[in-house]
This record gives sequence, structure tokens and C-alpha cells, in this order.
Amino acid sequence: MAAELASVSSYYASRIAAARSSLNPADAAAVIRNLKNEEALAMRAVIEKWQAYFLNAGNGKTSAPKRPRPSKLGIALQQLAKR
Repeated sequence: MAAELASVSSYYASRIAAARSSLNPADAAAVIRNLKNEEALAMRAVIEKWQAYFLNAGNGKTSAPKRPRPSKLGIALQQLAKR
């Protein structure tokens, strides 16, 4: 779980750094705000996923949870940052 949280954090840190360096300050502020919100949701999703895994591990369900697919907001922000 710690590795997955660290990877989420570094993923969003790199996206924020790219937004800061490639966009003007007004656009960067809006994109960074959205990225921070998306990062918080991604962290919460990882924590909830692993909590459910640990709760169900005692019930005979021992397969590790699968990674979520990228959100539509994340994809849209990536396309915006490329402009």
C-alpha cells in the first residue's frame, strides 16, 4: 500500500511540475488546484481499496485489488497541459 501511495504522490507531483513550467500562472493555478483535488481522491481510493482488501482477507478472498483506470478529469487535464 505504501508503494502505491508513493507512486500516486510522485505521479501528481510530476504533473504539477509540468503544469507550472508549461502554463501561464493563471492557467497553472487552476490546473494545479484540480490536480491537487484529483490527487486527494486518488489517495483516498487507494486507501479504501486496501482497507477493503484487508477486511476481506480473513474471509478467504486473498487476491490483491486491481488498479483503477485513469479518470476522465485526469485525461482532460493531460490534454489541456499539452496545449
